[in-house]
Amino acid sequence: MTEIKNPKILISTNLLGGHSWLFIVVQALISILLGVIFLFHPAWIMIVLALALGIMLLGSGIQQFALMILTKKFSFLILLYGLLLLLAGLFLVANPFLGSLDLLLILGIWFIFHAIELFVGAARAKTVARSIRTMAMVNGILSFLCGFFITLFPLAGIMWINLVFAFYLILYGVMTLAVGFKLRSISR
Repeated sequence: MTEIKNPKILISTNLLGGHSWLFIVVQALISILLGVIFLFHPAWIMIVLALALGIMLLGSGIQQFALMILTKKFSFLILLYGLLLLLAGLFLVANPFLGSLDLLLILGIWFIFHAIELFVGAARAKTVARSIRTMAMVNGILSFLCGFFITLFPLAGIMWINLVFAFYLILYGVMTLAVGFKLRSISR
């Protein structure tokens, strides 16, 4: 795992949080694989989406706590954010048959918060290469647009949401894959 160069970055993302390039590449490949599955098997989306999102939120919550421990910087807001991520993740994993409208609204709101997290992380990560910050910003824009449309049109139908989410996962995965390989080339 790469060393955290800027301990001031407490709200972080995998793209900027000091993870190894291999971790980021695996995350990207999983994102692309889920996107392809959702394109060809739309009936699976609600169960898989609930479980995948729950696991992703659990991982993000754990990451927030790990970053606080690694940077030795305690922040009540980061603690609260990490706790909310953990609770939301546990809820979704425990209740995979959550109503589709509620899940879609939660998903849309989470994408918007994730976009904010990416924007803040990219803006505060002055020591990270400009190209990586730019890719994080593009991911933030994709996250925001996806969250905005899901939140604005929750009744548009599972098929539409399925396509939007599938393409988002594929695009996010491709951008994250690019970041992972860029970090690999930098670390060598």
